[in-house]
Amino acid sequence: MSKVFDDIKNFLNDWWIKNGPKVEGMVKTTAEKAEHLTQKTRLKYDLYQAGRDLAKAYEELGEKVYHDMSENKKFDFSGDDDIQVLMDRIVLGEKKVQEIRDELSQVGMSPEEDPFEEEAPEDIAAADVPETDETKPGE
Repeated sequence: MSKVFDDIKNFLNDWWIKNGPKVEGMVKTTAEKAEHLTQKTRLKYDLYQAGRDLAKAYEELGEKVYHDMSENKKFDFSGDDDIQVLMDRIVLGEKKVQEIRDELSQVGMSPEEDPFEEEAPEDIAAADVPETDETKPGE
């Protein structure tokens, strides 16, 4: 029985010596690709979150202006500190969104791209159909 284990051990040792560098290279490449995908995904989530924060600031500004105009009959907002705070949040939010978009373009991805997008079923089916080179009889 120990001969069988020795044979297996020798086989695996020889296999590793022969294929080990290839396996290590594949592992390294896979780790690099996973890290790159993680970075892209994090940036996409950050962009999504910054967009939500920006939308919330716009919503609060709209509610504040609507409330002041309809109930308080206030039409001059130049001295309103609450409005200015919301305006500042919007400006900061727009800057943050632009910074994230710039970062995404640096890693080679447009903000509209989806890293998990798969081919549509009809695209996959079309790829399976071989192109034919049929000619009609008599031509």
